[in-house]
Amino acid sequence: MKLLFAGLTVFSGTFFVVSLLDLQGRWPLITRITVLYPAGLVLGISIALLFMPRGEWFAWLATIMARLTFGLMAFTFGLISCAVYVRVHTARLVLLASCIVLSAMIFRIWLGDVSPFLQRYGLIFSFAVETFLLAIATSERIKGINQDKILAQAQAMTDPLCELLNRRGWENSANKMLKAHQDNGGILCLLYIDLDNFKQINDCYGHQVGDDVLRILAKIIRKQMRDQDAVGRLGGDEFVGLAKFDGEAQSRALEERLTGRLTNINIHTDSGQINVTASVGCVVFSEVQRSVSDMLKQADQAMYKVKQAHHKNPI
Repeated sequence: MKLLFAGLTVFSGTFFVVSLLDLQGRWPLITRITVLYPAGLVLGISIALLFMPRGEWFAWLATIMARLTFGLMAFTFGLISCAVYVRVHTARLVLLASCIVLSAMIFRIWLGDVSPFLQRYGLIFSFAVETFLLAIATSERIKGINQDKILAQAQAMTDPLCELLNRRGWENSANKMLKAHQDNGGILCLLYIDLDNFKQINDCYGHQVGDDVLRILAKIIRKQMRDQDAVGRLGGDEFVGLAKFDGEAQSRALEERLTGRLTNINIHTDSGQINVTASVGCVVFSEVQRSVSDMLKQADQAMYKVKQAHHKNPI
């Protein structure tokens, strides 16, 4: 039974390390030939020994199993070292665990006469330490995967040019705020912002300057809003902000502050000074709304009324 336990331990431990570091994904052929197939063979020998009477053949197979296990550990050690070289996350911790078990294997096969106690129990102790280290490595691996997932989600929700929420991210945040409004009441203030004559800026100064203008506009809008407000870029030169207040006075104050800040912006570029204005459509919702989409339509209409007024009475 001890040999069967050893075979199962070697087999499961090998597959665990391969999966933890994704060795088969990185080096599929080498991993199969030098690690996975030998691990299966070690398990097969341990099962065969379970049904064999003790004798010459039993001792011969047990020796082969020990040598094969050592070779398997050596090749696994080599692959883990390669993983450390290419900086696979937690590979160093797994390498330390592998060093401990490999050292125990060397002691058991060639240095067993030095200490009968270590010859008999050293491998068990090394497996216990390896299990502890692999548990830590697994925890770190899961933490790293979760962090990567959070980062990927944040990137998927963020506009890379203006570093605001993109349409998907903004609608997600706006829906949460709408749900809070439905549950707790209050006032929702939706601001729809569109840059005036943005096409002319691109045509006269180039798209690089146009991008700089959008980035500056995004910073101004973000600075006028609070951290808990949802601020995003819907696309092109269209921006949107959603804030929740207790009363309409706060909403009107935000509208006046943002409108005043975006009325006349002087932007200095290599091509000279550019005067920029933006149209701000503001809608205040005290009653529960059906959807964010309906709210956007109303704010869009309010913005176009302001834009038409700008065309009739240019600043």
